[in-house]
Amino acid sequence: MKSIFAGIAGAMLATAGLAAEPPSVDSSSSSTTSSTTSTKSSDTKKLGSTEAMPSKGSFSEASAKDLAAIKEVATNVAKSFNDGDAKSAAQYFTNDARLYNVTGKQASGRDDIERLINEDLNGIMKDTNTNFTNIEVKMLKPDLAFVDMDQELTPSKTSDSTAQPQQQNPQQQNQGLPRIHVSSLAVKQGGKWMVLEARAGALLEQQPTTSS
Repeated sequence: MKSIFAGIAGAMLATAGLAAEPPSVDSSSSSTTSSTTSTKSSDTKKLGSTEAMPSKGSFSEASAKDLAAIKEVATNVAKSFNDGDAKSAAQYFTNDARLYNVTGKQASGRDDIERLINEDLNGIMKDTNTNFTNIEVKMLKPDLAFVDMDQELTPSKTSDSTAQPQQQNPQQQNQGLPRIHVSSLAVKQGGKWMVLEARAGALLEQQPTTSS
């Protein structure tokens, strides 16, 4: 399962332009084209600060301040979901953000993301509450972070399902609801952390083992 989300992370980084490499320079003309190459190389930095990207293996844990701010974004998005407010949830995405929901549908841009979230709130997430848990953050740049987390869905109160809630354990309450994992990119713009891209996937239930 981890390999699946590792693949998702790689695809998201490529989408964000982090995998871009500076153009190669012909050795025979390096002395005359160095300034042009330098200009083109700087053009590959499409997001965040102008600081150089860290080398492989040098990604770091988020600072306490950034981690708290990123987790607050997740908390606020969950609250918007639970309030049934797609417009409010979409405000935590950048103007050029992309969202892939758990059924594979894609939305690009804040208005389209609002539309897709509203569709989910009246579809697969109807009559549920969201809580984001197991949030892990890796800093790719000072203003760009990779975020992994679980989206836990629980039934919200309905006219028929709350008659004897004490007789239902959490596993029974969540029966039939998808187990969702979300991988995303968060970017700091104007001092605020926002979602640049998010991809949700349904986790497969563990299959029972058979004895020989």
